[in-house]
Amino acid sequence: MKTLLNCTAIAGIALAMTAAPAAAEIDLGLGGHFSAYGIFADQDADDIRSFDFQREAEIYFTGETTLDNGLTVGAEIQLEGQTDGDDQIDESYLYMSGDWGRVNLGSENGAAYLLQVGAPAVDGNFDGIDPEYVILPAPGTNVATFNYGMSIGGNDDRGDTDKITYLSPVFSGFQVGVSYSPSVTEDGDIRAGVPTDADGGDFENAYQVGARWAGEFEGVGLTAGAGWAQADLEAPGTDARGVAVDDDRELWNVGVNANFAGFTVGASYFEDNNGVSNDGDTETWAFGANYETGPYTVGASYADTQTETGAATEDEAERILVGGSYAYGPGMSFNGAVHFYDFDGATAADDEDATMVTVGTVVKF
Repeated sequence: MKTLLNCTAIAGIALAMTAAPAAAEIDLGLGGHFSAYGIFADQDADDIRSFDFQREAEIYFTGETTLDNGLTVGAEIQLEGQTDGDDQIDESYLYMSGDWGRVNLGSENGAAYLLQVGAPAVDGNFDGIDPEYVILPAPGTNVATFNYGMSIGGNDDRGDTDKITYLSPVFSGFQVGVSYSPSVTEDGDIRAGVPTDADGGDFENAYQVGARWAGEFEGVGLTAGAGWAQADLEAPGTDARGVAVDDDRELWNVGVNANFAGFTVGASYFEDNNGVSNDGDTETWAFGANYETGPYTVGASYADTQTETGAATEDEAERILVGGSYAYGPGMSFNGAVHFYDFDGATAADDEDATMVTVGTVVKF
């Protein structure tokens, strides 16, 4: 009997040692957004529909807890609300934060993007640093359209690749951050193993640095930021546009905004060498101005992007948005804008103009 009891005790200790750890006590959250627009189009060159409905949606699953030692630990997973074979999960990352700053680990934008200061947008779904909708892709080499977000790789080159990012606390209005990503190809099946190396046209070892300052001077609120990003070329090849790449990729930006008496005005400059050693740079200028009073906002924005296609040729695209929004509830708005596009390509076939009108609603929850 004594032997049996001893064996039972030993078995109980072994079971306790091998039992799964307790689940973290995390506050779970659910959020997201849904936008739906009617789009009226008048375009010179292409035979496109004069009217269409378009929508975009995501669901956010979040979890967060703060430990007794003050460390906050959390995670966020963003699920696309429509079928997307390339990127059904948009972002998926965990984070830790405290008085020392914050660390993100996983599929999330890097420091240069998170601290970027862009020009004020009329409707961030169509303008700003990273529009959700592309209703009129620019012809020719300029297929990246008017996106001037500081990002390298991932789905649509939007920077949602696995990386580690550190963001400092805010000191006297200043905040800085750094990021590192070993590969700029967005990871999919974890059973596929470590990504291959020396792939033609692909990049690796991406670094980002960003800085932002926000403060006030004589009653005028000011925000300024700058960022730099670089990734090593694995091997010469072609990118998603079919353009030959033969150099490390490097991009940088600066931006500034000022706000006073309900007005916000600002400008941003962005440059990307696209991994091309000669005659392949993209330069983008963006300007914007908004006026907000109560639930109403009106504004205008202008963007000009030019991409070199040779020693003496380039594609140029210009866009003007004029419009406004009405906040009919918390996180809810009706938006409307008129869009004017002008494309001048390296060849006459790439030249075209278009006018668009967008009317829709956005709900954030």
